[in-house]
Amino acid sequence: MDQNWNGTENRRLERLAANLDAECLADGLCFKVAVLDISSGGMRFEAFKELNNGQRVKFLLNLPDTSPLRIVGEIRWRNRIKLKWQYGVQFREMTDKDTSALRHMIQQIFWENFNG
Repeated sequence: MDQNWNGTENRRLERLAANLDAECLADGLCFKVAVLDISSGGMRFEAFKELNNGQRVKFLLNLPDTSPLRIVGEIRWRNRIKLKWQYGVQFREMTDKDTSALRHMIQQIFWENFNG
């Protein structure tokens, strides 16, 4: 995870457990990823493709009941788990409209988890 010198997390926003499909564009390739948790500042996702810390990536998040959301991010950490990789990404270059759509989606996920 994104850690400082003494091993504590630097995360500023709590992440919400999610079960979302997304597409990732990196190194000129487009591939599917599974979003495991998300906040308005970043997300954790899982993929078979290896990416590097600091790498810039683009995502197309398939949101329930709305059009897909395009987000640019930077890989902040990675862990290999058997054949897959898990990544933490920090969102970058978000417009006010994107931020609003993302917050709306996070609220939907919260209420689905709360009621489910």
